[in-house]
Amino acid sequence: MDNDTRTLLNLTDPHLNFPHHWLKYKSIKNVQVAQISCTLSYIPRACPIVALLIVDKS
Repeated sequence: MDNDTRTLLNLTDPHLNFPHHWLKYKSIKNVQVAQISCTLSYIPRACPIVALLIVDKS
C-alpha cells in the first residue's frame, strides 16, 4: 500500500504492516465489500487483572 492510500484511508499508524496483496473483495450477506488486511508490528499488552488492552497513545 502506498503512502497516499494510507493517508486517504487514515491508516497512518507506523506499526501497521500491509502484505503485498492487502486488498480483497468478498461478499458478506450478499453485500460486496472491500477487505484490507494488515498486521501490527508488535503484540499489544493486556492488563493481567481485567484482561483489557492497554493502548499507548504516545
